[in-house]
Amino acid sequence: METLRKIYTQAAEKDSIIFYAQLQIAYKDSVSNQKKQSEFQNLTFSQQLREIDEQTKAKEAAEEQRQNIQFALMAFGIISFIIIFLLLSRSFITNTRMIEFLGVIALLIVFEFLNLLLHPFLESITHHSPVLMLLALVCIAALLVPLHHKLEKWATTKLVEKNKLVRLAAAKKTIENQPAKPFSDGDSVIAIPKPTPTQIEFTKSTITGVPVESIKPSGIEEKYVARKKVFAAEIPVSGDSVELHFYDNGQVDGDSISLFLNDKLIFEHIRLTDKAYSIKLSVRELNSSNELIMVAENLGSIPPNTSYMVATVADKMYEARLESTEGSSAVVRLVKLTNER
Repeated sequence: METLRKIYTQAAEKDSIIFYAQLQIAYKDSVSNQKKQSEFQNLTFSQQLREIDEQTKAKEAAEEQRQNIQFALMAFGIISFIIIFLLLSRSFITNTRMIEFLGVIALLIVFEFLNLLLHPFLESITHHSPVLMLLALVCIAALLVPLHHKLEKWATTKLVEKNKLVRLAAAKKTIENQPAKPFSDGDSVIAIPKPTPTQIEFTKSTITGVPVESIKPSGIEEKYVARKKVFAAEIPVSGDSVELHFYDNGQVDGDSISLFLNDKLIFEHIRLTDKAYSIKLSVRELNSSNELIMVAENLGSIPPNTSYMVATVADKMYEARLESTEGSSAVVRLVKLTNER
């Protein structure tokens, strides 16, 4: 355009000069406008990209914050659950099965929480490779599963034992708080010289006497004779009477026992629970040395048959942990003090 304008200027053709000059100006304006429009579009597009990037980062930050809050809440909940669980198991009388169940749940939650924390890290180092993720998870499981089982066994055992001690301490306190009263002929005791022993069943506050002869033979005498007698404890006795309280030693699993005193069956079908099964013996009718034998009628769901016995003699208490199997019975020796003979 510029060249044509110069040619026509030299030729003195004014109309052509004006035409091409105007055409040149219009072309320059068009090119300039297109350039400005392109620059504006580029700026707009860049601004849109920046906004999209900022929105993406904001969403990612919000998602990360939300996940961090969830992790913090889960960690707080796990810690609170474990603390409450420990306090309850150590302070209140609780069913041992419930302790074991809650212990397993607590450990499972802890280890699954660890897996959640490690998962993003594994994704970053494996670059989302399924094969590498699988290998990493297998390695972690190989480390965590044995540790989980060991911790589960250790924790539940410790908590069950602790709760058992709490339960037994409560039982002792109950026994100690019972008002002491002198022995009288009207009390429900076992008269040792009588040839017919008596089965006493405690149902709530009612005591019912049932002659053993009226019960169908259970073969417990044969078990008593055939099994080995294993000495467990010796308890000195004095005063008017001795009270014996029997509990299941550990988890209540359906243990049932019979008791022999000096080779005579005095009680049978005693179901051991976390509540005391109590009997009272007259001291004056005991020999100078007596053998109380616990014979297992069954082994419960968790062998062997175990019993925790608390003996109340005058103002003293004695403990004994008794164990009976298909081949042995537990012996507790009741010895009169010298001044009682």
